[in-house]
Amino acid sequence: MFHAQVTRLIPDAKGTTCNQEQEPVTHTKHSHILRVPFYTEKGMLRQWVSRFDIYPYLERFSQACQQSYPPFSMYERREKNKGM
Repeated sequence: MFHAQVTRLIPDAKGTTCNQEQEPVTHTKHSHILRVPFYTEKGMLRQWVSRFDIYPYLERFSQACQQSYPPFSMYERREKNKGM
């Protein structure tokens, strides 16, 4: 089974791993951090945003998460097919 924690991608982040789209969770086999960027009318937001200024981005972010992360049933099917 695959587990993912969804959070925001910050492409211009320096000194952290926040600029990686997918990162394995340490000491696990099937868990990853999936990062999805915030978007504005002008394109991808590349820098960190204060939590006080984040609300305008949340609707687009939640839509992007749904598009980037396949439905759970796909993973269930993949796991079932491995056993065959």
